[in-house]
Amino acid sequence: MRILKFIFIISSIGIYALSCTQEKDELMECDPNYSEFKNIFTATLASGYSDEVTMDTEVHEYTFNLSNPQELCMVGYRSVSGMESTPYLMQIIDLSTNTIIYGDSKTFSSTETSYILPATPVYFQAGVDYSVRRTQTDWGTNIGNTIGRVVRKDSMSFPYSMNGMTISTTNFYQNGGPLIDFAIPYIDLIFK
Repeated sequence: MRILKFIFIISSIGIYALSCTQEKDELMECDPNYSEFKNIFTATLASGYSDEVTMDTEVHEYTFNLSNPQELCMVGYRSVSGMESTPYLMQIIDLSTNTIIYGDSKTFSSTETSYILPATPVYFQAGVDYSVRRTQTDWGTNIGNTIGRVVRKDSMSFPYSMNGMTISTTNFYQNGGPLIDFAIPYIDLIFK
């Protein structure tokens, strides 16, 4: 009996260690310091756009396409202060089929962009339009809790392209708006 218990404990530890190694390997494949989106965001800032926290609508989204097939590694976002424990619904929609290919409700840090890993693989085809959307409907009595980080200037000039990613349009809506192409919401996508 003791031998069986010992084998069970050793097996459990081994399985746990392997699962931790797999998650660590997945994180190492993904570099949150580099993304096509982040390059677009940084380039617009360098061109005189401003980094703001604004737009009190429940939905912030942008439409994009990629020049090469990709696999999603992580989704990054920063919560507004005071909403760190309130989940945001993050979704990616394939606009060619109007199908949600990724959806998850998660909480995010309010001091820096934090990242979530999809539970199942999410693949993107080259040349297909996708929409990435963040929704916050649990804002209590203060619609200001729906604001988010954006890059903007008075005269936006879509599309924005860099390193194989093109952002063609944006939209801010639901309980306000719609306001099309007002700014680019900071929803970072990291590809493998």
